[in-house]
Amino acid sequence: MQRTLTNDNLLIFHPPTAGADTNVYELDGNTGFCAGIAEMILQSQDGVIYLLPTLPKAWQNGSVKGLCARGGFEVDITWEKGQLINAQVYSKHSQSCVVRYKNTKINLRTEGDCKYVFDRDMKFIISYEK
Repeated sequence: MQRTLTNDNLLIFHPPTAGADTNVYELDGNTGFCAGIAEMILQSQDGVIYLLPTLPKAWQNGSVKGLCARGGFEVDITWEKGQLINAQVYSKHSQSCVVRYKNTKINLRTEGDCKYVFDRDMKFIISYEK
């Protein structure tokens, strides 16, 4: 008896149904699973971009590029030993937001088409046009 609905590659499937001879790709499960992973690394609500809000302990080292945050932002994050190494926030439009990591909050006024880079202590390093 099969006890999982996840392949070795982490794709989610539905058991054979409606005349299918093999497992069926599960669109809702796969997109929901990806969204859940993204939410552990980046959350954005009410003008606040939260970096690594619920990073699992098993993911001690890693990086992501191009995660979308509400308000027209894209975010790249690198972490080691479960701690932020750096973050880059790309703003598509001139606007303000708050970037938050743990208990540190940075009020950021952005120019459109510019990238803003922060270090492990959330100190602003540089901004440049993308």
